[in-house]
Amino acid sequence: MIRDFIIPGVLAYIGANSLALGSSLYSSQYGEVNKPNGKVSIILPSLSIDSYLIDNVMDSIFKSNVIMEYPDSFEYILVTDPSFNGFGDFDYFDKIIKAPLGKLTARDMAIKQSSGDIIVAIDADRVYNRNWLNEMVKPFNDNDVVGTTSFIVYSFITTPFDVIPKLAYYSSKMDGGGSAFRKDAYLKVGGFNLNIDQLDWNWMIQEEEILFKKKLERVGKVVFVPIPNYAIPRLSTPKRLVIEQNKNV
Repeated sequence: MIRDFIIPGVLAYIGANSLALGSSLYSSQYGEVNKPNGKVSIILPSLSIDSYLIDNVMDSIFKSNVIMEYPDSFEYILVTDPSFNGFGDFDYFDKIIKAPLGKLTARDMAIKQSSGDIIVAIDADRVYNRNWLNEMVKPFNDNDVVGTTSFIVYSFITTPFDVIPKLAYYSSKMDGGGSAFRKDAYLKVGGFNLNIDQLDWNWMIQEEEILFKKKLERVGKVVFVPIPNYAIPRLSTPKRLVIEQNKNV
């Protein structure tokens, strides 16, 4: 008798996942465009060894419908390591900041030098659909909202099976490369803990995505926006740095 429910159950689950994915994909492309409630600073941390990815991610950002509609509402900040020498290649950034190694330290420096009321966190190994940014900043029209977060799609092969678990998982954290928050809320809660080992990926995820969300929720609401951003698979930062250091030995 149990077997009679297994196949219908699996099909129902796949169907629910497909509906969730379809809704998310539609919302990532189409939506009513609202003027941001304040200046928005888009911050991209990128190591020199990942500079080849910068044009790709920023091209997807510049195609955002809200940027096309309200270009004066945005500023763009690249924060990178001391060895970066590509200033002339990325003149579409309003600021290029050199920071010590450590993603949280880099983000913290950029946040404090930004002019925006709202900070948008993106990553070099992502691409963003045209309505993603609009939906990420829209909830800030509610003054009680201090943060928004989204979810990541790594592969469309698995999406018929894992969208619902992803929505549940990512709604519980701040996506380090797909979130936004008020600058004053960041400063009010003391920002990131910069004393952790920022090259230890477990500590990094815990601080950047779990503990930071809990800090923000002390001062306001964090809204989950069920719209995906898309990851470009690559090695973790510590592994890439080890490879790069071995090349220079």
